[in-house]
Amino acid sequence: MTDTTFGRNTGLVVLSILSILVFASCQDFFGTDDLKQAIKDEVDIANAPEVSLEVRVDPAIPGGTTSPGLTTQKVGIPFPVAATAFTEYAFIGWTEIGGNSAVEFADAPAASTTATITKSAAGIVIQANFTRRPEVESTDPGDNQLNVLKNKKIMINFDKPMDPATVTFGNISLTSKPYGSEDPAVSIIEKYEDPVPSTGNLLFTLNLRSGEFLDENHLVNLRISKNVTDMDGHTMAWDFKINFRVGTSTDTNPPYWDLNPFTIVRNDGTPLGLNNSVNSNQVVLRPRALDADDMVLYLNITEKDADEEYTHKALYQSSIPYTLAINQDGNRTIEVTAEDPSGNVSTTSQSLTVLYDTVAPSPPLF
Repeated sequence: MTDTTFGRNTGLVVLSILSILVFASCQDFFGTDDLKQAIKDEVDIANAPEVSLEVRVDPAIPGGTTSPGLTTQKVGIPFPVAATAFTEYAFIGWTEIGGNSAVEFADAPAASTTATITKSAAGIVIQANFTRRPEVESTDPGDNQLNVLKNKKIMINFDKPMDPATVTFGNISLTSKPYGSEDPAVSIIEKYEDPVPSTGNLLFTLNLRSGEFLDENHLVNLRISKNVTDMDGHTMAWDFKINFRVGTSTDTNPPYWDLNPFTIVRNDGTPLGLNNSVNSNQVVLRPRALDADDMVLYLNITEKDADEEYTHKALYQSSIPYTLAINQDGNRTIEVTAEDPSGNVSTTSQSLTVLYDTVAPSPPLF
């Protein structure tokens, strides 16, 4: 090997060693900065003040469990909170109780998230909030009911306002088979119109199509999927199921009026004034109707004066709050008929004239 070659190789080795040393120095340099930051973070955490607090379930609606419960956390340091709802409840969000404004949530609507204490304060409470899931409160016909009329509507009452877009035959099934038969039940949805919500979306009615009847001596099965939702988007906890047995009769008899068939009173229950006058558009209708074969389901209301006419269908009750539709002073006639679940309407109507008067009388002249 020549001296020149030896010298060239030696120089390359030295240059490689220097490069390695420089690279290592840079690594050590950046590693030191990272280490310093990590140490600083650990010191900040160690020196952060501690606060005692409680993570709990809303005592008014104890719809689940929470963690961590009674705990001590450091100010400024996020920590996990979690809520688990019982089957019949839905979690609706985290809130801070006590008025300290000392808690921030990464995602308050999420059942599992982190909370951060922003300042030292006494009595901090983090609360998990729940709501009951909707459920079917009642039906007509009821479960195991016998001798159901062949032209009977099906009425479904929920305990919360429901989203009509979900209370459909996509989530409701109706099947029927001869009573006592071993054959599988078949769908009878084609006999019915789409479910009709009442005002408030609590009651949904399944009306038979014109000319359709339920088959007599058949067992009808109604099933409502738990996937129906209330107006807040919460589903039911379970599917709802009932069955009823159809009889041999239809209801063709309309409701009829009882004694003292129709009165109107003020919103507080007191009688109307002279000439049936009232100075508020809020009144109460008090009908008295009966039905021999079934029940009175609706009160059909018509309000009219010389120029205008309005109609309204209300669920029948002995006292029905009503807002006058014609919102101007003067006389208006309120006429009502009674209707049963089969669509039979009373053959006679009842009517009263009400004087809506909001103008104070002129002072006397002396």
